Amino acid sequence: MDEAANDTFNIAAILLYTAKGEFVLQRRDGGAPTAANKLCMFGGHMKLSERPLEAIRRELSEEVSAKIAPEYFTTFHQYTEPDGANRSVDFYIFTALISERHFKVFEGKGAEWIPFGEAANRIDLVSGTKDAIQLFLKERAHGIINN
Repeated sequence: MDEAANDTFNIAAILLYTAKGEFVLQRRDGGAPTAANKLCMFGGHMKLSERPLEAIRRELSEEVSAKIAPEYFTTFHQYTEPDGANRSVDFYIFTALISERHFKVFEGKGAEWIPFGEAANRIDLVSGTKDAIQLFLKERAHGIINN
């Protein structure tokens, strides 16, 4: 079934962060179909038969050389929003603590490490990434997230 024929499509994304208090985000390149040159979470479209965890594991293996064991993935947030084309998008957001600092990025311009204290005020973030960062920081401040 063609994704365009569906009323809804699914995105799995992951907000990577370090124990030093940094988010690890992907810098999209100028040729990206949306949000060119912006910072975003790693992730992408889910295949029709995929579950969210399977999708984010596949997306990470396609986008970075870093290896993150699935037991370190935390389901963080799920929401639906319209995409402007009479469809809706279901987003499945995960978080994971990453210790590896040197890894290859296979899509976009590369990875950038953004300190927690600077991230929410960045103007070069994709809106969904900014929302996820703000929610992460709020939950961290309330002790819901411990790192």
